[in-house]
Amino acid sequence: MTESPDQKSSWQEGFPSQLQPLLREANWDAVTIGRSGMHVFHVADGYLKIAPQGLTPGNDLHTEKMRLEWLKGRLPVPQIYYYGKNASFEYLYLSEIQGTMACDRRFQEDMPSLIALLAEALHMVHAVEAQSCPFTRPLQPRLEEIQQSISRGHIDNAKFVTDHQGLSPQARYEQLERLLPASNTLSFTHGDFCLPNIIIDRQKRRINGLIDWGYGGIADHHEDLASACWSLGYNFASSWIPSLLAAYGLESIDQKRLTFYQLLDDLSHYYFS
Repeated sequence: MTESPDQKSSWQEGFPSQLQPLLREANWDAVTIGRSGMHVFHVADGYLKIAPQGLTPGNDLHTEKMRLEWLKGRLPVPQIYYYGKNASFEYLYLSEIQGTMACDRRFQEDMPSLIALLAEALHMVHAVEAQSCPFTRPLQPRLEEIQQSISRGHIDNAKFVTDHQGLSPQARYEQLERLLPASNTLSFTHGDFCLPNIIIDRQKRRINGLIDWGYGGIADHHEDLASACWSLGYNFASSWIPSLLAAYGLESIDQKRLTFYQLLDDLSHYYFS
């Protein structure tokens, strides 16, 4: 999808001077994969993210900027070309990581290789030394924020990606509380480990990079496993999930814990307070 300069006019006013040369680029290709609620464009040699002011942490761009700065040299992540904001919008311009998203249908030709690469990417993330990480994602504040957003009517039930069986946001939240784990296995996590966020060199069969870091931080590593399993089933087939867990090194997994984090992900991505 290509957007013309006229279509960009809705947020062009107040556009940062450092990014003005981008407005002269003929093609702005809109990225439609994802659920962030922001505009993302492939333009020139990078990706420009534009988010309205006032988004919740994780959806705002300053949160991602801070995590990318900390991750530099620790993981293959995009380089920050520019970050800035005005009264209405935040702007984050990032380098492009060359390669193919792990959700690309061409990976169906060699699913075992894809599974091995996804497990490798999970291990790369979870092996990051957590003790010095300044970003934490404790469950209780997240649950409280979700409950507040439900009370305000800010959650769009129609946009849930997991099977909600006709449940209202409040009913889903009550289900979430019933599944709350008694303990957590903490490590550094991506926070949104879905296949479009894993960039792969198809020819060399290697991980080129990981993108979309707004939710990165210390959390239960099952949160990444839950996202990876859901995304693998959504993009390919759920029959590959046992292979992924085995490649990661797990003989079995607590399905209730995975369901909890998949519910948490759905409720967390759709509040706009």
